[in-house]
Amino acid sequence: MKNFKFILVLVIGLLFFGSKAVKATHYMGGEITWECIPAGQPDAGKFIFTVKLYRECYTTNGGSAANFGNSISLSSNGPVSSIPLTRLTGWPKDISPVCNNDTSFAHISCVGMPNGTANMGAVQEYVYKSQPIQLIGVPPATGWKFSYSSCCRNPSTNIINGQQKYYYLRAIMYPFANTNTFPCFDNSPTFAEPPFTVLCSGYPLTYSNNSAYDIEYDSLVYEWGEPLESVNGPLTFNQGYTYVNPFPDTIQNALNTPASINIHTGDINMTCFTTGAFVSDSKVTAYKYGIKVAEIWRDMQIIITDCGINEPPELTPPFNNGTSFIDTVYAGKLVDFNLSAFDINFLTNGNPQSINFRIFSDELGSFIPPTATAPPTFSATQGCLLPPCVTLTPAPDISFPLTAVLGISTNFSWQTTSSHSNANICGGVLNNVYKFRVVLMDDYCPIPASNSFWFTIVVLPKPDPMKVKINCISVEPTNYDISIDYSLVEDTLYSFKSYKIYCSDSLNGAYTLIDSINNINLTNYTYLGSFAPKSYYYIATTSMYLVDSMDYTVISDTVRIVNIDAIYSSGKAYLSWNSVNTYPSSLSKSYIYRRLSNNPQWLLLDSTNSLNYIDSLGYVSGNWLYMIGYTDVANLLNCPSMSNVVNINTIGITDNNNNIFSLEQNIPNPFNKITTIRFVSTKNQKFTFSVYDVNGRIISTKKINANKGNNEILFSREGLSSGIYIYELSDGVNSVSKRFVVSE
Repeated sequence: MKNFKFILVLVIGLLFFGSKAVKATHYMGGEITWECIPAGQPDAGKFIFTVKLYRECYTTNGGSAANFGNSISLSSNGPVSSIPLTRLTGWPKDISPVCNNDTSFAHISCVGMPNGTANMGAVQEYVYKSQPIQLIGVPPATGWKFSYSSCCRNPSTNIINGQQKYYYLRAIMYPFANTNTFPCFDNSPTFAEPPFTVLCSGYPLTYSNNSAYDIEYDSLVYEWGEPLESVNGPLTFNQGYTYVNPFPDTIQNALNTPASINIHTGDINMTCFTTGAFVSDSKVTAYKYGIKVAEIWRDMQIIITDCGINEPPELTPPFNNGTSFIDTVYAGKLVDFNLSAFDINFLTNGNPQSINFRIFSDELGSFIPPTATAPPTFSATQGCLLPPCVTLTPAPDISFPLTAVLGISTNFSWQTTSSHSNANICGGVLNNVYKFRVVLMDDYCPIPASNSFWFTIVVLPKPDPMKVKINCISVEPTNYDISIDYSLVEDTLYSFKSYKIYCSDSLNGAYTLIDSINNINLTNYTYLGSFAPKSYYYIATTSMYLVDSMDYTVISDTVRIVNIDAIYSSGKAYLSWNSVNTYPSSLSKSYIYRRLSNNPQWLLLDSTNSLNYIDSLGYVSGNWLYMIGYTDVANLLNCPSMSNVVNINTIGITDNNNNIFSLEQNIPNPFNKITTIRFVSTKNQKFTFSVYDVNGRIISTKKINANKGNNEILFSREGLSSGIYIYELSDGVNSVSKRFVVSE
């Protein structure tokens, strides 16, 4: 085993440029981000800037590699030109690959790393933070740039004279809607975890450590960035490499698959059989309301080496019987399933490998450590962006890693709610897509194999519960039975339970339950024998939501029976009535019906969009009955709401002026051949009878010698096409007109 360790170190050393001395800092990568201090916190409205630097941490010729120091400064073209930052207590931290703890295996770490050449994979993370910084003003269109630069980089395969180059980190804050940055309103994106520093060659890789999150849920777009050595100085790549193609492709080895970056997740996918050290840069752009508000970059040098025969762990697709990484659910559903990963590979000593399981998402709750009786889990109530939070049992944490031999399984549980289906996270943009990233790593030494997987849960809005639409409500003219016709708005995610019908004398109640119906197929209800009917009615529909097994009751619009009033004066019947709906449609229409009490046939007298009508009845003797049929645009005449019946008795009423005549509505109306038009004359006199089209053009006219009392005109539609016409009777001083309809 000692020989194996010696050979490994020797091989890696030969891969990366021999024993040539490097400059002091041994820089491997870094990034700049900022956070906005929220309202209610000390220094609210100010910014805190963070710089992370990654440094190789081996010893060279008996001395430690250079340290970045306790403080650095950012340069800026913004209101504060120099921003001091201090290294956090507890840093630097070793982020080198962690593998099986068997001491017989070769390991890469900062502690005890032997003397050797650059790019051996042992890396430290340094974290620097500023004090709260107040930035007043609006950034220019090109943004405020925050940068840090120093020397020197490590030697690299894809950069010419990389070990002699400076590094230049930057982040840019852009203007948004001309908004002053004090108080602050936006956080930059933040990379979710430290980068992997060493990858294995020879199998497909998904390098996921460039993934970022944004606490305002700004839209993030990923792309290759250009690594710099100064503000205007990009690094010069060796032949066969560019900043958009920083890793080996088929030019170096026909078996290689060129690296590509996923613009939505930041994942870098590639298959690489070429070993070496490669500088790459990932750029993340944040958009709010579609407006660019921030850009950050992660500059990183990645070592790719031969790890031997080893394949990364795999995650079983969690949905659709193990075939899909995406699921769609309705709000209210409890999403509950097992996440299972496996690795059938073995360590070089023949023992099975262990899997380390990590998961990342804004919807994960806070970590709850294990107790004597309960495994570690995530909180369902706090720690996530939008509670209820996702729980995982058992759950991973830095202090309590989730590991198992050969295979691992944990229970994912999430009680979705309506808030998850339309989360107003950023600028009024509704979000209902939740992504979860699982990172799996085995314990193969010295470099574990890793794999990254995304799965997605889409939460659709809960459909509206079953609701009744009342189409019409009518009063039976004899005993005042109330008839209600309705239709049900159904949804397959609900199970019908009951209708309940309520009535009241007042729109504002109180309402009394008059009946309960358990038959979903009934679409008409009659309230029998209501000789003094209530005016207002609604139907409450109760149904069970099949997703959460909860009962939901939805009330229909309240409707009112149509009540008609009539007043007779000076030969005219003045009619008025109410609408069915509290807020009637502008397209609602009322149909006026009339008949004599001794004639069972109702005559459609006219129609109107208003709630009143004047009938020039004249002094025709009789007991006249009126009724209204009220409709809206949705049901028209298929289901009119019929009013009560009122009467006007003109028996014995005469015209005191003895000079007024009356014209009746034609019967039948509409007609297709002949119709009868009756009128009453107060004396023997001559009349002119005329017919006009709707444009006022005269169609026909004739003189009539009328007798005192009842008269009638037989009118033939001969020569008239179907449509609406106006007929008029005039005595030379007064005239009365009405409409008739000619049908086919």
